Amino acid sequence: MRASPMPPPPALGGRFAPARGSRWGMALLLAPLLIAAKCNPHKDKEVDVETVDELPSPASKLVVGGVDPAFGTADRGFAAEIFGSGFQSGATVSFSDVEGSGVRVTDENAVSVSVPALPAGVYDVIVKNPDGSKGVLRRGLTIQAPTDDAGCSNFTVYFGFDSSIVEPAMRAQLDTLAACVKGRGATVRVEGNCDNKGTTEYNLALGQRRAESITRYLQGLGVSPLKLRAVSYGEERPAAPGNDDASQSKNRRADILVQQ
Repeated sequence: MRASPMPPPPALGGRFAPARGSRWGMALLLAPLLIAAKCNPHKDKEVDVETVDELPSPASKLVVGGVDPAFGTADRGFAAEIFGSGFQSGATVSFSDVEGSGVRVTDENAVSVSVPALPAGVYDVIVKNPDGSKGVLRRGLTIQAPTDDAGCSNFTVYFGFDSSIVEPAMRAQLDTLAACVKGRGATVRVEGNCDNKGTTEYNLALGQRRAESITRYLQGLGVSPLKLRAVSYGEERPAAPGNDDASQSKNRRADILVQQ
């Protein structure tokens, strides 16, 4: 018998590649991929990725926002606090062209300074950081001529050891001060201080009690609370540096600052 003819192979686009000549069919299918791989310039090549360092945060801007007290008496030094932002350790403070002393940066928002004895006038308050930045509060401090009335002058009240009681010997000056302040637009700042015995926290609280005992006494004499302010510096601002009792007794005090 004559053998039956074999059926023709399916087209290349069919479901299966032809059995006969399949190697050539696969080669035709893979040829574009092989050519693309050889022509790819990035094959097996490391790609450098540029790293970008984190940008530094901008420095805090130095701003002088206020000074407390903003008034003083001519030719009398006093302590002051300057408020703002961006203060750095090692900063200096000037009042126009006169530099203050005892500068202490509490934090980036507060600086304490001793204002020198200045003639009457209006002064710019200038803070300079070690990095060269500068902040200025224009006409921030007013120094007034002293009054002829001794009752409105600054003075100091002294206290016994670990006591905040206003002693009778100190009351005469406070009586005169109250009469003066009530008849004027003056205000009174009372700063409580302590010796260096005890903890920092205890002395801050004791200094506050001393200052408030004086403001309460003045209120009892008719001085408006709006004219009075009590603050404490604890042991931070000694009037005498020694550790003997004579020196320590000078530090148990409240400084009365009259702002006309």
